[in-house]
Amino acid sequence: MDSVVVVAGMLAATNDLHGLFYSSLTPMRSENGFLYLQYGHGPLFYAVWTVLYGLVIASFGLLLWGSFKVSPQFRLHFIYPVLMMILLVVPNVAFVVFDYGLLGFDLSPLFFSLLVVLFSLMIATNRIFDIVNVASDLIFANLRSPALIIDADGRVTAANPVATALFPEVLSHGYRPVADLAELAPAICTVDGVLRAVPGRRIMAANRFFDIDAIPIERPLARNNEPLGTVLLFNDVTVEEQRYRELEAELASNMRQLETSTAMQAALREAAEFDPLTRVRNRLSLPQLFGHFIDAASREQSRVVVALFDIDHFKRWNDFHGHAAGDRVLRDFARFLEDQSRAVEPVFRIGGEEFLIMFPDAGIKAVGARVNAMRTALQSAGFQRQTDSEPLTFSAGLAQWPEDGVSLEAVLEAADRRLYAAKSAGRNRVSAA
Repeated sequence: MDSVVVVAGMLAATNDLHGLFYSSLTPMRSENGFLYLQYGHGPLFYAVWTVLYGLVIASFGLLLWGSFKVSPQFRLHFIYPVLMMILLVVPNVAFVVFDYGLLGFDLSPLFFSLLVVLFSLMIATNRIFDIVNVASDLIFANLRSPALIIDADGRVTAANPVATALFPEVLSHGYRPVADLAELAPAICTVDGVLRAVPGRRIMAANRFFDIDAIPIERPLARNNEPLGTVLLFNDVTVEEQRYRELEAELASNMRQLETSTAMQAALREAAEFDPLTRVRNRLSLPQLFGHFIDAASREQSRVVVALFDIDHFKRWNDFHGHAAGDRVLRDFARFLEDQSRAVEPVFRIGGEEFLIMFPDAGIKAVGARVNAMRTALQSAGFQRQTDSEPLTFSAGLAQWPEDGVSLEAVLEAADRRLYAAKSAGRNRVSAA
């Protein structure tokens, strides 16, 4: 449109050479006591007039259509140009087309001057600008959090002072592609040509932590929500992140303390339930397992057999060879009993050289046969005591729940009587009755 105006102005200025813009002047005429000169219009005048007024009408229509279609926050920017065009075009059309004017004069210059005065007054009184948009600009400039405006090509077109201070090495030298801000890379991505924030991603810049919100900007009159750019808002979450890391470290410390406490409890429980020398269960763990076995036996109508073992002549041998050698024999004998029993048949050290095996879901005759087989296996295996040619042997007494008693004490008492009977009968034997 600017080129049309320039060309029209040049044609009008050189009209004396070609006479195509204005024809020759008509003689002066008198009207209402005033003298007038009336120009004749040449073909170029009407051509330029058609082009210019066509552009004006098209612009006027576009502004009217936009004022109805645009979002309310942009409407004032369309209404003001519409009013300006009305003030300029109406008196000019009235004079040129309908030959109507004030005392024969074209009122367009008067209305143009009036429009300039009104426009200046509106600027001076802050009435020409949309207060919402002005406030938005002020908020953007004075926002305490960093904010960036990114265009559709991914370039930073505006940054508030806080953002410029946050990324001085990039933004202080003119606005650059947002890709130059390496710190933002983990937290932003492009989806369908629109810059978006990656959910849950947090960035670190200048030793501070930020969450990022991406607000898309759409063209006011574009179809299919064509993107105009994106506003990136930074939310400083440094205090929250530091508190989270402190809680995380505290939780890790608590977990370590819990693991240490659990390990100590497990060690204490093992020390309470297991004999430190032989590593088999001790007498303290006997009641719990016995109760578990007889509960199962009651439901299944089965039996629980207890076998009480005593190493023959252990005290005499231990006193002669020393406690260190005796401890070795106790450990070896405990391993032997564990090797001879099943996983569901726990081995206990009751005290001194006495051991016990509990046989769930078994009869006393079958257990007696197994214990006798153990006695034979101990001798045939050549299990020798140090510096002693006499083989290691044991005596055993068996008792069965519930025939020999319904309580642990009663069953143990019965097994102990039969063990004493086996030792009295010459040792190296098993007594089940």
